[in-house]
Amino acid sequence: MPVFDARPHFLSTVDAPPLTLADAVYLPLLSLGPASGPAPVSDDVEEGAEAEADEDGDGAEWRLLGFMVVDERYARYYVRWTETGEVWGLDFCMRDEAGTVDSRGGTADMIFPALASSHDLERFQRPVSDIRCQAVYDLTAWC
Repeated sequence: MPVFDARPHFLSTVDAPPLTLADAVYLPLLSLGPASGPAPVSDDVEEGAEAEADEDGDGAEWRLLGFMVVDERYARYYVRWTETGEVWGLDFCMRDEAGTVDSRGGTADMIFPALASSHDLERFQRPVSDIRCQAVYDLTAWC
């Protein structure tokens, strides 16, 4: 069986497509959202879905509720922390200081739960009033 080195093809494919602003918004949605699809709108349905997730051993600690583009550089993602039921806003970068599209929001599923479960998230709380959530956390430092 012949063996070919696919690394050059893989690297040129990965580096070739330019990222768009839509990609920068979508990556945290993919990262924070459930693998099975979007979160249900109804609280009753959501509680049933959370119970099913716990029975399945999924153990999801949050539910993605939605997002909002704050300005030309940031987007806020709303999650409900299942342990307390609180809704939090998480700010992630869409663009860096130079205006280049930033794709590092795709690591939100690694950053956010680590900070929340170790109670380090409070260090990133912003003094922002948002009627959609109890607290806003600035995770742009991680982008």
